Order: sequence, then C-alpha cells, then structure tokens
Amino acid sequence: MSAISNKGSSLGKFAAKALLVGCALGATAAHAQVQRGFIGAHEYALPDPAGMKPWNVFVEYSTFQKTKKVWNGSGDRTDAGDVETLVSLSKFVHFWEIAPDVGIAMELIVPKVSVNDRENG
Repeated sequence: MSAISNKGSSLGKFAAKALLVGCALGATAAHAQVQRGFIGAHEYALPDPAGMKPWNVFVEYSTFQKTKKVWNGSGDRTDAGDVETLVSLSKFVHFWEIAPDVGIAMELIVPKVSVNDRENG
C-alpha cells in the first residue's frame, strides 16, 4: 500500500515536505510542558469529491522531550537521570466518495508513549 495514491506528484511533494518539516521540528529537545495542538485552517479542505477515486494518507504527529526532572507521585518536580519522553500519534486516513458530490473519510489513530531513564535503567 502506498502512503499516498491517486493524487499526482504535487500531493506527493507536499507530503514529503511535510514529513521533512515534521522530522526537523521533532528532532529538537524541549522543556517539559503541556502540549496543545490545533487543526489548521485548511487541514480538511479536501478536493471536490465528484468522481474521486479512493485514496489513502498516513500521517505521524510526534513530540520528543529530554529532561533531567520528572513529576513524582505527589505532583512535585524532582531531579532524575537522563529521561527521554516520546509521544506519538500515527494516523491512517481512507477517503472515498459515498454519493455524488459527497466524500467521506475514515481515520484509524494509534497512540504511542515511551518514557526512558537512560541513567537509572
């Protein structure tokens, strides 16, 4: 199954650029904080579904943090070893036309959370 099918080279180039930007942004260390995500203004502005052939998209949203402090059971920040936290959502979307001029999408979202203390095992 291809990551993106039936949408031409412009969509493929856009997906490649989006993946590259996502990897570049996710590769930096960040201080622990509450993350907020917002749907972009045109994220779901899809092409006219008239005569649209079914197509698929795979997207991954990730954030990586590296810190030396963690929250304990009492809710206080304490010193810790070299802690790495990865939070990721993998999303598969299938688009198809269900009636003339009506398109629909089905999403499957799989979360992943990983917390590793490199110093203390």
